[in-house]
Amino acid sequence: MPANLPLLKTVLQKVPSEPLRNALSAMVNETGFEGVLTKQEATQLAAKGGISLNQLLLTLAEVAKVYAVPSISNFYVGAIAQGASTESFYMGANMEFAGEALSFTLHAEQAATANAWNNEEEGLKLIAVNAAPCGYCRQFLYEITTAKKLQILLAGSNPEPLTTLLPQAFGPKDLGVEEAEALMSSQFHDLRLEEETEDNAVLMALVAANQSYAPAPYTEPPHPCYAGVAIETSAQIFSGRLADNAAYNPSLSPLEAAMAMWTFGAAPNEPVTRVVLVQSKGTVADQAKATEAVVETLPGQPAFEQYWAVPAAG
Repeated sequence: MPANLPLLKTVLQKVPSEPLRNALSAMVNETGFEGVLTKQEATQLAAKGGISLNQLLLTLAEVAKVYAVPSISNFYVGAIAQGASTESFYMGANMEFAGEALSFTLHAEQAATANAWNNEEEGLKLIAVNAAPCGYCRQFLYEITTAKKLQILLAGSNPEPLTTLLPQAFGPKDLGVEEAEALMSSQFHDLRLEEETEDNAVLMALVAANQSYAPAPYTEPPHPCYAGVAIETSAQIFSGRLADNAAYNPSLSPLEAAMAMWTFGAAPNEPVTRVVLVQSKGTVADQAKATEAVVETLPGQPAFEQYWAVPAAG
C-alpha cells in the first residue's frame, strides 16, 4: 500500500530539522522500503535532526501513520516497535475494512508487532505510538514474550512499563503458557498440506501456519488451531501468521498479519489479487469465513482459496 503522500507532507512540515525532513521523505519514497530500520539507521536519523532517539521514534510513529487505511474512522495511527533480538525498529499502521464489523480492525501496535515477528524478532523492548494504546492493544501486547519488560513511549512523557498501563493483568501464564513460549517465541508445528502443491502462495501460507501462535492450552480439550495466510499481488507475495491471545478477542488473524506486511511492502498500484488460507484440519477456531468476509471488501475482488494442513507425521 503506497504511503498517503499528502498526509506525509503534513507530517514532515512539523519536523523542524530540514536534513531530517529530507531523510525521512527519501526513506518513505525509497523503492523496497518495508517499514524496517536498523538501530544504526535510526541513530543516524536522530543525529541528522539533532534529537534524541526517543524523540526520533515519536517522529517515526507519526511517519508510520501515513500508511494507515482508516476507511471508517478516518483516525490515523502509527507505531514503531523495537525488537529485543536485534534492536531494529519496525513500523505499523492501523487498517479498517469498510463494510465489515469494527472488530476486524488491525491496530497499529498489532501491525508493528507483526512486522517485527515476521522479521524473526522474538520479543519487543519498546513501542512508540502517536496515540495512547487502547485496552485491546495493551492486552495484545501483554501476550508477547517480553511483556513484563516492554516499555511504551508516548508524546510528552517518558517510557512507561506496559505493566503500569495494564495492572493486575490476565495473560498467557494464567492459562499455563510460560513467558519463553509466549507470542513471538519461535514456533514450528510440523504441518504438511493435505494435498501437495508447488504453488508458491500456498507454500508460503503453510510456512506461516507452521510459525503461527496458537497455544494448545487455549482450547479445552487442547486442539491445534494453527493458521497462515498469503496475499498475492501481481509482483509479490506477503504472508501472515495467526497470533492467538489468552483473552481471545485481541487475537490477530493471519489475514490481518499479512495485510500489515502488504501495507508497507507493496508498490503503488499493486493491489491484492489472491488470498490463500492454510489452517489445521479440524480446527475449532475456523478462520475461513472471517477471512473471506474481509477479502470481499478489498478492491478488485481478489480470489480466496483455502487449504488444509495436517501433521507431517500423520
